[in-house]
Amino acid sequence: MHTTAIDGLLLVDVPVHGDNRGWFTENWQRAKAVAAGLPDASFVQNNISFNGSRGTTRGIHAEPWDKYVSVATGRIFGAWVNLREGPGFGTVVTHEITPGTAVFVPRGVGNAFQTLEEATAYTYLVTDHWRADATAEYSFVNLGDPQLGIEWPVPLTQAELSDKDRAHPALDDVAPLAPAPVLVLGARGQVGLALTARLSTTGVPFTAWTREELDLADPASWPAEISSAYTTDHPVAPLSVYGQPKPAGETAVRACPRHYGIRTSWVIGEGMNFVATMARLAEQGVGPSVVAHQHGRLTAAADLVAGVLHLVDSGAPYGMYHLTGSGEPCTWAQVARWVFEDLGHDPARVTPVSTAEYNGGTNDGAPRPVNSVLDLCSILDAGFTPADSRAVAREEAAAFDGRRSAHDGCSPRD
Repeated sequence: MHTTAIDGLLLVDVPVHGDNRGWFTENWQRAKAVAAGLPDASFVQNNISFNGSRGTTRGIHAEPWDKYVSVATGRIFGAWVNLREGPGFGTVVTHEITPGTAVFVPRGVGNAFQTLEEATAYTYLVTDHWRADATAEYSFVNLGDPQLGIEWPVPLTQAELSDKDRAHPALDDVAPLAPAPVLVLGARGQVGLALTARLSTTGVPFTAWTREELDLADPASWPAEISSAYTTDHPVAPLSVYGQPKPAGETAVRACPRHYGIRTSWVIGEGMNFVATMARLAEQGVGPSVVAHQHGRLTAAADLVAGVLHLVDSGAPYGMYHLTGSGEPCTWAQVARWVFEDLGHDPARVTPVSTAEYNGGTNDGAPRPVNSVLDLCSILDAGFTPADSRAVAREEAAAFDGRRSAHDGCSPRD
C-alpha cells in the first residue's frame, strides 16, 4: 500500500498470478486489506464500466462515499482531485492502473480515468448505493480545467467524452464537499451533551439523536475492598441486568478490525449528577448518609469526550481503552465530603455507611461493584491525561455554586 499527496487516497499493490490459461488476482480481501492499513470499508455495490476504445475518458466525479477502483482488463490513466473542504482542496494525483494495482478513493475525492487500451473493463466497489435523487450531494470538476493541469495521454480534443462530463464546472466554481457528519446517539445524556457541546466548537458536522428519536431495535427509525485497578484485558463480570448490555456491546465492537472501545466509570456531566445532588443537600442543611466501601474515580463527561476525540484525531492504535478521572481512588462518601468542603460546609455532616446500611439493613437493590478503579495505562500511553478526580469534584461544585448564585441574582459565595 502506498500513500499519495491526497490524504486517504491509497495505491494498492494487487498480486497477479498468471499461467498458460491467463491470470488470477484476489482483487479485494477484507482481512488482508485491513491488515495492510486500508480502512475497513463496508462495500454495498459493485460497478463495472466497459470501454471499447482507447482514449475513453470519464469524470471528474466526487460522491459522499468511498470507492475501491481497479481494472479487470486493459489499462487506464487515473486522475484524482481532492474536492473536500480544507487546505488540500484542488490537489491532483495521477497514476497508471493495471490489474496489478488498485486505488482506494475516499469520500469527497474526485475520480476520473482515461483508457489506454481498447476493451478496458473498469470496476469499482462503493460504500453507498447510487441514487438518482441524491446527485445534488455529489460534486464535479472539469476534466480540462487548466488549474488542475492534468496531462491526459490522449488529448481531450481527441478523446471519447460524454457531453455531461464536458460541461462540468471549473475548480473555482466547485463547492467543496463537507466531511461526513458524526452521529451522536443518546444526545440528551451527560456524555451526549458534552460531546455535542464539544463538536459545536470544532465546526465538525454532526447529527444528534435522542433515545426517543432513534430506536436501535427498529432499523426503520435509523438516518471487594479496592486492591488493584482493572486492566483492559481483565474479564468482564457485570453484576446486574443494567450492566449486562455493556459486555455484549464490547463483543460486538471487537468484531470490527478497526475500533475504539472505551470503558469508564463514575461519570458526571451536565444535569443531575452525584456532585450536584450533594451540593444541593449541603445548601439545604441536610446531612446525607453515603456509601463508603465502593471505590473509583470521578470522570468528567467533557473530559471523557476530549479523550475519545484525542484517540480519533491522533490516530491512536485501535483497541480497548480505559478512560476515567486520574489521581487516587476515592469513595462516594469521600466525594460527598469534598463537595461539602468546597462549598464551605462541614464535611463531617456526611455519614459514611455500607450498602446494607444505606438500604435499611438489607442487601436489596441493584448490586454495584465495590471496585470501579480502572488502570489508565492505555489512555496515558496514547498521549491523553485525564483530569484528577479531586479536581473534577471541585470544578463541578464550583459550577453548581455559580448556577445557584446566578439564579439567586448574587455573586458566587456572596
